Amino acid sequence: MSDFADNLRALMAKRGWNQQEAADALSVSQANISRWLSRGHEPSADVLIRIAAAFGVTLDELLRASGTSMRTARAELDTVVWPPAGFVNCASPGSVPRKNAAASKPPSTSPGPLKSQTSSPG
Repeated sequence: MSDFADNLRALMAKRGWNQQEAADALSVSQANISRWLSRGHEPSADVLIRIAAAFGVTLDELLRASGTSMRTARAELDTVVWPPAGFVNCASPGSVPRKNAAASKPPSTSPGPLKSQTSSPG
């Protein structure tokens, strides 16, 4: 999430905030701000939401590389070839050819018919 660190640094500079001022505004410690800026740690989702709200940006703007828009991201996804060659969808019936369907059935869990116990006199 190095884009986050770069974006946070830029947003702080735009406001003229140092690490302590940003920490006070976001109700976090200055140590957290330092960790985030040094790319050592990432904030939790609820803190990301607070940061975006404090700076008046969307989560998308906060987390993406500058100049990367949703439109660009979608265009990149459109270039992904799916499914990849050799992909077998095991979730749909009939997707895996079977030589002997009966052999692939799980064993029955019922005990089967009960044999009558007859005692022979004697």
